[in-house]
Amino acid sequence: MPFNEIPGPTPPQQNRPLPPIIYPASRPEAPTPGAQLEAKVEQLMHELKTAQRPTTAFIAGLVTMLLGSVIWAAISVSSNYQIGYMAIGVGLLVGLAVKKTGHGISTSYGVMSAALALAGCVVGNLFTLIAFAAKQANVGVFEVLPDLNLAAIPQVMMETAKPIDILF
Repeated sequence: MPFNEIPGPTPPQQNRPLPPIIYPASRPEAPTPGAQLEAKVEQLMHELKTAQRPTTAFIAGLVTMLLGSVIWAAISVSSNYQIGYMAIGVGLLVGLAVKKTGHGISTSYGVMSAALALAGCVVGNLFTLIAFAAKQANVGVFEVLPDLNLAAIPQVMMETAKPIDILF
């Protein structure tokens, strides 16, 4: 007897429906744990994005940057030494202020923090130079401001900059 003629059960016909015992009535499938988790993550991300406050974050970062720059200048003048690593503190304070007040989760908040921190470094150096000039002239800081030559500021900052300032 050839191989293809071996007796045995006949295969079921393709068109014949199977009894309901084998395939019960269709039920709606329950969502998988992965789909549930994905839906929760999407909902949480939507809630976090709607809670973001970019204007509040910018204002808080700007105020913190200015306060940090003033503190930087005050410490530098009181120690009689321009402290470059104070930039780390200004950057940290600005970043925390932007994060806490803006509730930001997007990249734009990091960019905003970095830009404000960089501006804080420049402003901190400027405030320090103004305070040193006032100290040298033996006058108050606010007495120096009216006589400040705005056109000369970039040149003076470049002349007083040190290579380590680039790092900070």
